[in-house]
Amino acid sequence: MSGTASGPAARCRICPGVGEGDLRPVVRVCPAVARLIREDTGSWDEGGWICPAGLQRFRDGHVRQLLRDEKGEITTLESEVLASLREHGILSRNPGAGFDSRQTLGQRMADRTADFGGSWPFILTLAGVVVVWTALLVGGVAPEYTALRAPCQTGRQER
Repeated sequence: MSGTASGPAARCRICPGVGEGDLRPVVRVCPAVARLIREDTGSWDEGGWICPAGLQRFRDGHVRQLLRDEKGEITTLESEVLASLREHGILSRNPGAGFDSRQTLGQRMADRTADFGGSWPFILTLAGVVVVWTALLVGGVAPEYTALRAPCQTGRQER
């Protein structure tokens, strides 16, 4: 099923005058919004199409109803947020935009090192190396550190 409708039978279930073009399948509408549409229009066809403007109107109504149910009333700020959502406006700016371009070489290297050091490939590789090294030491295949033991043994013998 594609994201837009075309053909002579494609018409919006909410706005009868709107047809073809940028219609969405009705099955993509969430159940709560579908319930609102069914209550308002009296009918709802799961095999139909809906225009973005009609869908947005009922989404807005759904969010308004949720806010009313939770808080009892809608504040001015909440009304502004709803209007911005309806118009697909930006609610806030991205504080991280442009951050990477302002980092120094050292900061970028530290980030990459931290990304690798905390990654699963690194953790599994390190665990594998530790297991293999331990097996080699227990099996007697790996060289012993006699140079580190010699002063300790020599000191014990002198006492």
